[in-house]
Amino acid sequence: MKLTGSCITDGANVVLYWPEFLSPDFDRQMQEGDGISPILRLQEKGRIIWFNCEGDGDYSSAFFIDEALPEELQTFCEEWETIERLEVAAEGYFCGMEYMTADRSKVQRELPHFYNRVPVPAGIYHATVYD
Repeated sequence: MKLTGSCITDGANVVLYWPEFLSPDFDRQMQEGDGISPILRLQEKGRIIWFNCEGDGDYSSAFFIDEALPEELQTFCEEWETIERLEVAAEGYFCGMEYMTADRSKVQRELPHFYNRVPVPAGIYHATVYD
């Protein structure tokens, strides 16, 4: 299965995340400036994919679920990170890190063009991230 996502970031970092994994006080922590600690905890637990884009702007990605990277793309891709255990819950969101929130209705109401829903089936995956 191939899924795609596109988003905008003003903070040079893009993520694929699942709101179910965010702590109840995640939004408060992000607003008060301790945004990196909860992100690092999610990454450590294998509950987020963090793409450091090194620049603001529009980004897109393709997600190949239970299938290899197509041969015609391999020439253009360099392996960036391997995630041995990636935990996926319900519907994921591909967005700029600064737009992460546990409140899905806020994202859908206020920022619909800043993120994409990515419906990866729930489960445990091995992920390879390419640049």
